[in-house]
Amino acid sequence: DLLAPILKAAEEVTGAAYGESAGTDTSLRVLADHPRAMALLIADGVLPSNEGRGYVLRRLIRRAVRRARLLGVDRPLLTELTDVAVDLFGTAYPEVARSADLIQRVVASEEARFDDTLRRGLARLEDEIAAAKGRGEAKLAGKVVFELHDTYGFPLDLTGEFATEEGLDVDPAEFEEHMSVQRQRAKEARRSGGETSADAEALLGIAAGHDSTEFLGYEVINGEGSVELIIRGLAEVPVLEEGQDGEVVLNRTTFYPEGGGQIGDRGTIVTPTGRFSVEDTQRLAAGGGIILHRGRVTAGEIQVGQRAEARVDPSHRAGVERSHTATHMIHWALRDRLGEHAHQKGSLVEPGRLRFDFQHFEPVGTETLAGIEEEVNRRVLSDDAVHAFETTYDQATALGAMALFGEKYGDYVRVVEVGDYSKELCGGTHVHHTGQVGVIKILGESSVAAGTRRIESYTGIAGLNYLNTQAERLRRASELLRTDPDGVVERLEKLLETSKALEAQISKQKAAGVEDEVKAILGSDDVRPVGLSKLVVLKRDGRSVDELRKLAITLRDRLASAVVALGTALDGKANLVVAVSRDLVQRGVSAQDLVAPGAARLGGRGGGKPDLVVGGGTQVAELDAALDAVRQSAQAALEGAG
Repeated sequence: DLLAPILKAAEEVTGAAYGESAGTDTSLRVLADHPRAMALLIADGVLPSNEGRGYVLRRLIRRAVRRARLLGVDRPLLTELTDVAVDLFGTAYPEVARSADLIQRVVASEEARFDDTLRRGLARLEDEIAAAKGRGEAKLAGKVVFELHDTYGFPLDLTGEFATEEGLDVDPAEFEEHMSVQRQRAKEARRSGGETSADAEALLGIAAGHDSTEFLGYEVINGEGSVELIIRGLAEVPVLEEGQDGEVVLNRTTFYPEGGGQIGDRGTIVTPTGRFSVEDTQRLAAGGGIILHRGRVTAGEIQVGQRAEARVDPSHRAGVERSHTATHMIHWALRDRLGEHAHQKGSLVEPGRLRFDFQHFEPVGTETLAGIEEEVNRRVLSDDAVHAFETTYDQATALGAMALFGEKYGDYVRVVEVGDYSKELCGGTHVHHTGQVGVIKILGESSVAAGTRRIESYTGIAGLNYLNTQAERLRRASELLRTDPDGVVERLEKLLETSKALEAQISKQKAAGVEDEVKAILGSDDVRPVGLSKLVVLKRDGRSVDELRKLAITLRDRLASAVVALGTALDGKANLVVAVSRDLVQRGVSAQDLVAPGAARLGGRGGGKPDLVVGGGTQVAELDAALDAVRQSAQAALEGAG
């Protein structure tokens, strides 16, 4: 009864009636239930992604789209159903009503994205199902199921539904094997990018028993302390000599260790007997607050127990602070323009440059991005005060300070306020007034993961240098185009129109040449009958793979039932293109199987779909033999297909 209004709406938008059949009833129940879950999840701050709750939401949307297509609806419809869900649950759950616009935008964007994926992925799936049935197989290979998941985002259960409708099973165990291999590769890639767990454990062992480093760097960049520990090559040493690399731990330091996206400070540590150049500063993971100064002795030697003066590079620190404050300002502007869901997912803060990742479900438009850039620079010009203070976590959140989801905070936290608009929990260093940021020049916005967008920006002098460089390039372009800077775009548009017309003329001439070639081949003895089908195997040296692909597809389609194999040698590489007509694919003939022996002769392999494959290698002298191998495999396959 609770879902009856959504069920009625589903019947209206699909034209289907509940009770018609078991399949129709299942689809309508999905279209009644899932929009409710979508609305509640999005109102709770969840956006479609490939992990956690976001992945649950993505699967709900995709399953609903799939069910709508099964009912014959080939247009977007989910927003019509979520609107009903919002009206139905908005009173009991006010946050649902407040998020109505966001719910509609997220669902519409995800439905459109998956609709495109579904169209492309279905063509591949249909080919694979036809090939499996043609080979008399009872299940769809786990490798195929994995590729559909990896390339098109088809969840295992969705592919399973398609396969079951065609009388095939899927192999979840083999699918999981491929997923495990992919996870292992990703894990190894992450490990190769940084310190190994064994190294971290060794450092923790060395640092055991030493007190935490006292950080003095919020108010000053120079300070005094003493050398507590020296590490070289994962071993504790008493002395570090000139030219040697190592890690130095002080009891007190002004050097900020990398954290919260802000890179570590650089500078110099000076003792009575030597000078140590600090190239990076890190906090020892789970090391009780021990700060490691990594670098090299540039003069004399550094000894444990010596008095030490910590001198942070002021230019480096100031550049980092400008960028860090700019990230807070951009974060505020994004949430102000896009909605509260646009919270931080990660960042990188460097001198003169920042990278800011945030949660959002679609590209940020050019006009919106320009508005954000203008707004944050207005805030720079207003020279708003930047204030930091420490308080309890509960008091900070009560004051409206924003905490990052997934971050762990202690009982006491540091709050950074920018003007009266931005308030975040943050342990980093910042400028004292926004005017010190100088300029914020946003370079662009892009996607880095499902549901995660990225903004990159220059700040301060780096931003000014970028603007000056762009101005110089514009001036140079205007000289080359023999116009003034304001006329560059108009002149380029005219040149592009001329170029486009010439390209169209060339393409027309090429198409005419291909048509003549196709007619000549079709009228020649190169088209050989094999059973009820045709076989064409030809060598075309000096032709690009793209040209051969177009020729092979045209010949295949003109011959209706055929296998076309073409070979070419160009720029020290030999390539094969094999095209198979759909009727033969359905009878178990696969271009992937046909090209394999030929590609092996060339020292390579092929890749593609059952109806079209490109393969090749560097053994150019073996091209004739490779084509002959493909001819033999194709002839045997056609004879076997009847």
